[in-house]
Amino acid sequence: MVLSSIIFTDAPIATTILLNAGTIVFGIIGGVIVGWLLWRFPRSDAPHTQFARILLLGAICLSMMIGTYLIKYSCSGFLAALITSAMCAMKWSTDNKDKIESVVSTYKYIWDSFALPLLFICLGMKFDCSTLTWEIVFLCIAVIAIGLLVRTILVMLVTLSSHINFKEQVVVALSLLPRATFQADLAPTLVLMAAPFPEMSKDAALIMKAAILSVLVTAPIFDILLNLVGSKCLSRCNDKDSPVMEQNLDKSYMNGDHVDDSIYAARPKTYSEYRSETVIERY
Repeated sequence: MVLSSIIFTDAPIATTILLNAGTIVFGIIGGVIVGWLLWRFPRSDAPHTQFARILLLGAICLSMMIGTYLIKYSCSGFLAALITSAMCAMKWSTDNKDKIESVVSTYKYIWDSFALPLLFICLGMKFDCSTLTWEIVFLCIAVIAIGLLVRTILVMLVTLSSHINFKEQVVVALSLLPRATFQADLAPTLVLMAAPFPEMSKDAALIMKAAILSVLVTAPIFDILLNLVGSKCLSRCNDKDSPVMEQNLDKSYMNGDHVDDSIYAARPKTYSEYRSETVIERY
């Protein structure tokens, strides 16, 4: 939002940055205040608490996002809605675990059944196949391929320092490749923001086409690849494998022939240790 507001404006850059910093601070403060209010209302022992929390959270977050969009500071609404939801999750998960699970499942159902199909419908309405040329298609696919290659390499480098093996690294890299939802959301927003600037409309339309092609290419391919590669490269952990896993875990903390006691003490609990503690607590 900050970068796009700098691009799509004729105001001085310093003024734009200060205004965006103010909107970020305003959004954080607003989210904290609203989240704090939702900690206390409705009460956890009140009747129909689940329904009230679902309705209040959705209505308040939508109101903040729409209201800040109308006053041209939508970044504040996004931040406020995010922080409000996070604060509600922190409190509601402690007073009654069943209630937070009900809220989560309700919004997941709304997203999967209504919001996500509507998002892709609106995106498809903006896609005009008659304007596509082979040059544009190859250019967009090249941009997508470069981005995917860079992301895959970075994920593999990051996971080199972890305890997972190469096959698991491949699965992690595939799981972090795009599934089209982000592109479907950002591309129309960019076109809408570029509408008042005719000199940028051509570039925005090109990015829109690249995003739609990314949806058509990456979503089905990587979903199928993840299912196939995941079933081949990953294996389920069972009780019989626990001694081998414990032995490998202990070896991973070896430094030559000497075990660093401080590191060994901080290692995760093994299966047998966790099981013995559970049995002791039970009796």
